[in-house]
Amino acid sequence: TLDSTIHESSAGHLADGQLDLLRNAAANAGNRHVLVALHHNPIPVGSAWLDAMMVDNGHALLNIAARYPAVRGVVWGHVHQEFDTVVNFGTHRTRLMAAPATCLQFAPRSATFALDTVDPGYRRLCLHSDGTIETEVIRVEGLGIQPDTASGGY
Repeated sequence: TLDSTIHESSAGHLADGQLDLLRNAAANAGNRHVLVALHHNPIPVGSAWLDAMMVDNGHALLNIAARYPAVRGVVWGHVHQEFDTVVNFGTHRTRLMAAPATCLQFAPRSATFALDTVDPGYRRLCLHSDGTIETEVIRVEGLGIQPDTASGGY
């Protein structure tokens, strides 16, 4: 788990100590696999207003993942929407995933703040011994959450 928070800011950053923590965990993983969890998205998710608050040095995290095949997955929140892609580093692949929020959802691919009407949810992860990650997003229906899609902020 890496701390990507910046005091009194909505944006993210991974301090050198956090990157060292990941580098050391990956270098010393042996036959184990590494799943990285953090709050902010380290890569753009296609929503301009959220991507402006992503980890400002996410490339550093990806550079470590590229160097160490033990890093099999990265998961984050912050974007209140699901996102799932795989980066192929040539010698190995790393899965990058965002989890939806357990409250209001942000509309995907939005230039400005926008709420979505899909139900709250969570991402289930099944981590296999060969390093593969089985995942699905599960929506929680019937909570009666009705977002004001005309809202200009949260």
